[in-house]
Amino acid sequence: MSKQTKKSVGNASLSAKLADQPKSREGKKAYKRQRIKAAAKDIFAVRGFENTNLREIAQAAGVALGTLSLYARDKRDLILLMFNDEMAEIIEKAGKEIDEQNEFLPNVMGFFETFYREFGSNVILARTFLQQNFFFSGINTSALAENEAQIVRHLCRAIIIARGKSEVRLDEDVEILAQSIYLTYVASVRLWISEERPVPKRGIAHLHRLLLVQIRGLSSES
Repeated sequence: MSKQTKKSVGNASLSAKLADQPKSREGKKAYKRQRIKAAAKDIFAVRGFENTNLREIAQAAGVALGTLSLYARDKRDLILLMFNDEMAEIIEKAGKEIDEQNEFLPNVMGFFETFYREFGSNVILARTFLQQNFFFSGINTSALAENEAQIVRHLCRAIIIARGKSEVRLDEDVEILAQSIYLTYVASVRLWISEERPVPKRGIAHLHRLLLVQIRGLSSES
C-alpha cells in the first residue's frame, strides 16, 4: 500500500469516527459522560479506589480534567456516576423477585440475593462501591438517594404483602420497618465484601440468619 493510500485510509477512518460522534449539545454531553464512566470502570477494576486518580481517568476518557469535574467532584462522586445507573437496573431486577404468593422472608431474601450475585460477578468494583461512605454533597448523590429510596419502597411492598397474611404484626410504620431491614442488609453486605474472597452464597446465608432473627421479632405483637 502506498503512503498516499495509507493517508487516505487514515483520513477516512478519522472521518468515520467524527461522524459517529453526536452533533447536539446534549448528545455530546451524554457521549462524554459515557466515556468517563467506561474509563473509570476499567481503571477502578484494576487498581481499586486508593490507587486511582482523576487525572488518569480523564486521560483515558479523552477529556480534560476540568471537563471531568463537571460530571464528578471527586473520586467518591465518580464512583456514584459509575454505579448509579447500574444500581437502578439491579434494583428493578430485584424488585421482580417480590411476589404476593411468597412468604415474607423468601420475598426479602429473593430481593437481596440479586444484589449479592451481581456484586459477586466483579468483586473489585463492588468493593470499590460498597466500602465508601457517601455522606457528602456531590453531583451524583441525588441519584444515590433515589436508588436507596427505591429499595425501601420495594421492601415496603414486601411488608404490606406480609401484613396481609399476618406475618408482620408489629404495630410500626411500614417505612420504618423497611428502613430497618435495609440497614441490616447494608451492614451485612459491607461485612461480606470486606472478606478476602467474598462468596455470594456465604454472604446470603449470613444475611438470612440476621433477617430471620429480625423477622421473628416483627411477627410478634406489641
